[in-house]
Amino acid sequence: MKVYSQIDCSQFNELTKKFVGEAKKQINERKDKAYNDAIKKVGFYEQLHDYDNMIEWAKKALKYHKGDNYASEKLQQAQNLKDKQVIKNQDYLDLISKARTARAEGRLQDAIVFCKSALNLRQDSDEALLIKNDSEKQIEIERLIKSAVEFFSKKNYLEALKKVEDILNLEPNNNKAKKIKSKVSEILSKQEKNISNLVSALNDAENKKEYNTAIKYCDDLILVDVLNSYKWKDKMSQLTSLQQTYNEILSLKQEKDWEKLITACESFLALSPTDVEVNKILKAVREDLELQQIQIEFNNAYEERNWKLVISIYEQNPILSKKKSNTYTVNQARKYLKGKKSKPLRTFIENEEINNSDKNYGNGSHPQPKPNGKRIKPNPIPKVSNEIETSLTLTKHEIDNSNETFVTKKAKRISNPHKPKFHKTKNIK
Repeated sequence: MKVYSQIDCSQFNELTKKFVGEAKKQINERKDKAYNDAIKKVGFYEQLHDYDNMIEWAKKALKYHKGDNYASEKLQQAQNLKDKQVIKNQDYLDLISKARTARAEGRLQDAIVFCKSALNLRQDSDEALLIKNDSEKQIEIERLIKSAVEFFSKKNYLEALKKVEDILNLEPNNNKAKKIKSKVSEILSKQEKNISNLVSALNDAENKKEYNTAIKYCDDLILVDVLNSYKWKDKMSQLTSLQQTYNEILSLKQEKDWEKLITACESFLALSPTDVEVNKILKAVREDLELQQIQIEFNNAYEERNWKLVISIYEQNPILSKKKSNTYTVNQARKYLKGKKSKPLRTFIENEEINNSDKNYGNGSHPQPKPNGKRIKPNPIPKVSNEIETSLTLTKHEIDNSNETFVTKKAKRISNPHKPKFHKTKNIK
């Protein structure tokens, strides 16, 4: 065996240096990576305002890179922010405490102010937001309750009920709102029944044209139905106009001023279109005026003995059939056209003259002329028994305003064993 008395270590120096160098390099790389990770964490916690973790990771970064300026600055910044945060948190806690106290004491506006300040310090504060919203809701409820009470005192119950419903939507168990609603509902129920009775009485009085009574009911409705008071004031004004117009209608009807009467009726019906009485008056007046005009044409045709025109006017105007004398006249006209002989119809004036002549002869004041110069007694008019008198049917029409309406008299005699002898001048066929 060969023994070396001395070992030459120089051969290991290069290898050692190389190993140490690689080891240091790996260590430095790991430190750099750990430093970079620490710096990233510093930035992450800075964004979250988590200054405790920010400080911790800044210190770790300095551990890997001692004396690193950036890590040192972040560490100092984190410590400063933490100090400010401590103060800020204390201020926040003080504000929240004040907000709670103000809310409990009913100082709602103060509570809202404290909560807003607290939210400026900590925007994500659920408690500050809750106290603020609750205080604002209570302020709105108090405002609505005050408004409901005012409407209630003014007897504007429907508006009061609306305010109460708004309160219950915000706070379903609000006792004040429930009490007001109960009172309003009870009053409205009674009021509705009272209003219904008054309206019924008003309509009844108006239909009977008792306008003073109807106006009184309007006064009562204005006081009871406050919400619709404007409606009843308008109704009162309408009733006053109806009363004046109706009185005018009665006056014009008495005076027989037909044109003005038509105008008054139309004015009345513009306010009360369904009034039966005034509609009937207007219809009658218009028919009478129409009949008068047609009657004049009918009479003129008869005066001219234009039988075809007489029949044509009668057939085209059924309104003429309302007068029996017109029917009799047209029947006579038809007989003329058929060639049948018929005595001409006498006018109203002619009939009156004949009647007067008959009376004079009958009472002896004008004795009949003497044949051959001798005065003779007038033919006596036989007395008519009650039975025969009741069997006579006379048809007569009053002369109209134009004095041109024809009136005929027709005497019919029912079977009688003793036929009375009438004076010739009275035998009108």
